[in-house]
Amino acid sequence: MRLFSSLYSLGARLALLLACISPTLFAIPLCQSQSEQLKFWGGTLMQIASLHAGVGADFNALDSSAPSQVRKAATTPLVGASAGVMYMNPEDDRELDYGWRVRYLFSHSPQLGANTHYIGAALYLHPFPNPYHRASGAIQTHKDCEDKPDGYPTPFSFVLGGGLSVQGNPYGQSVGGYVESGLALFKWFPLNAELLYRVSFYPSSPYFENITQSIQLVFTIL
Repeated sequence: MRLFSSLYSLGARLALLLACISPTLFAIPLCQSQSEQLKFWGGTLMQIASLHAGVGADFNALDSSAPSQVRKAATTPLVGASAGVMYMNPEDDRELDYGWRVRYLFSHSPQLGANTHYIGAALYLHPFPNPYHRASGAIQTHKDCEDKPDGYPTPFSFVLGGGLSVQGNPYGQSVGGYVESGLALFKWFPLNAELLYRVSFYPSSPYFENITQSIQLVFTIL
């Protein structure tokens, strides 16, 4: 009985000692870097919802009844808004990261007297996984909570998108679709830009070109 009591007392003391030292010996530090926190909330906190403004050039978009020699590029100011998450995989430091947005853009062409509504979605592919290497152009801005070098995402991303396109002019309205691709620059920054090539398709109409091509520079605010 005395031996059993001694073993029980020794076991209790050993358990108490392990309980005291285990947080420092065996605990895994719960640590999330500043850039990971920013990515978790969409790049910057307000990129969940964003405003857009920009300018584009439409080709083959003039009235089809006009002579071909006067069919030139039409300048198109742009405004719009979008919502989504720019970084869907912020905590995995080995896999490709991506994001998505639903977006509405409105363009007006003074030369054509035409308005166009773009309603669609875009997929963003961030080409380099975290940790981001300096060779890929990452900006090392601070250290994480373990005092290791850390930085923001790479300065460019690939964009693929598509959706509904509604164009109207003084002669009527046509509903079609569009696809787009391009590069997004500095998406982690509150003010960033996208350079897009877009092709819009419209049904046959005497007042609209069937296919409109455009190059657009779209700035994102927040």
